[in-house]
Amino acid sequence: MNNLCNSGRTLYDDPVEKVLFTQGLLHYILTFLSPYDLLSVSLASSHFLKISRSDLLWKEQCIYVWRDKVGVPSLKNDNNIAPYWRSYLTLNAVENMSVKDLKSMFAERPLGRRQVRELFANCLEKEDTQQAILELMPRAGELGGETSGGIEDEQRGQIMIAFDRLWFGSFVSSIVDSRRSTIVLDELLSRKGFLMYFKLIHQDQDIVDRDPEISLQYNCKCLFDEEESGFAFRMEEWGWEEAEMHRPQNLTWKWVVPGKAVQVGFYPPLVIHRLLNWGWKLENKHVVLFSQ
Repeated sequence: MNNLCNSGRTLYDDPVEKVLFTQGLLHYILTFLSPYDLLSVSLASSHFLKISRSDLLWKEQCIYVWRDKVGVPSLKNDNNIAPYWRSYLTLNAVENMSVKDLKSMFAERPLGRRQVRELFANCLEKEDTQQAILELMPRAGELGGETSGGIEDEQRGQIMIAFDRLWFGSFVSSIVDSRRSTIVLDELLSRKGFLMYFKLIHQDQDIVDRDPEISLQYNCKCLFDEEESGFAFRMEEWGWEEAEMHRPQNLTWKWVVPGKAVQVGFYPPLVIHRLLNWGWKLENKHVVLFSQ
């Protein structure tokens, strides 16, 4: 490959190279490569860059990487999967998306279906839908992790990453965003809710110098709500019927540290942690909540 780039020959001079590029064999070969290898191939030449950014290649990479993650689009029949809802795309990429992809991208966000329907209700033309998507797209600095490169948005005065290809951008945005350590409001208010577990502490009285063992017992499904009347916290499913009579009523929540700690009622604040499966854990000394 490097010899080709340095030899002065044009692409397709070699019959084998011509077959590779014109008959789709190269694309087939690239389907066996890892994301790291695909990025390496893209550095060989402009031809390899174009082919290695194929939406088909990176959609498959998304399906593979997202299969066991929390907070990513669900896999539908025939590998039909929506783009990542926190992707940051260039205007050119948005213009090349179908209306179906534009809508499905944000219908998959944790708190999205109702708001997306309302936002798209007045979109009569594709251009209206594109503008709505740009309004929903993450703002500068919202993608997690350390980033380099990108384009400067003079209006916001911050550095952002923007991608020209839908599925390559969706893949990279999800990987970068997985490094984010603060939860966004959409995720906290997710209609999927959180599973709450009580901490059960087991202390061996014969071995007083050993740390007590902690096990978790499922209690219920919880929802954080944001309403006109305030911020409500609800518990929907209970693990046992006897617990119903002890169910706290009219609980509210508030940020202690936005994105990092939240308090429900008068209980100790829940400290927020990011998990390896890209989900969230909210924990205090009594309970642990896991995002779905």
